[in-house]
Amino acid sequence: MGPRQAARFVFYLLDIPANMRNELAKGIAGLADLLLTCSRCGNIEAERDLSDLLCSICLNLNRDQKRIAVVEEVIDLRAIERTHIYNGLYHVLAGNIIGKRGAIADVIPVKKLIARIRKESPEEVIIATSPTYEGDATGRYIERELAPLGVKITRLARGLSKGVDLEYVDEETLCEALAGRR
Repeated sequence: MGPRQAARFVFYLLDIPANMRNELAKGIAGLADLLLTCSRCGNIEAERDLSDLLCSICLNLNRDQKRIAVVEEVIDLRAIERTHIYNGLYHVLAGNIIGKRGAIADVIPVKKLIARIRKESPEEVIIATSPTYEGDATGRYIERELAPLGVKITRLARGLSKGVDLEYVDEETLCEALAGRR
């Protein structure tokens, strides 16, 4: 949320009756109690049962248990799920290796990912980080850390957007499109 959107939200809250603001505050305060963070992959979803610490994706034995897509955030997992094409598991990093000030930060749970791969022995780990500087740096870091484990590591394909004129495409994107052609 940017500053302008935040300001609009604040002014909206000032316009609604106090009892509605109080109900909203109570709802926000109790939000964490209604959500489950999966102990296996880091996905977040509405809690179904206190005895179960796994999300519905990890519990679904019809999913491909030998493929793990590594994403930066839960919202990235949701984007992939909307395609209805990928049927494997996930690992949510909850961030990337670039800190707020541009320095490399040890904020992502790579050790947990490595332990999971050692335990589960997947056939493939798909690096599904964002095609940004931070996402690429995170993906390269994860590849280096996972290389000694001998697991097949792939990355999401990159290339040209549909409907784009080549004259406006940056050099790096064009290089990736040429290298990944099929």
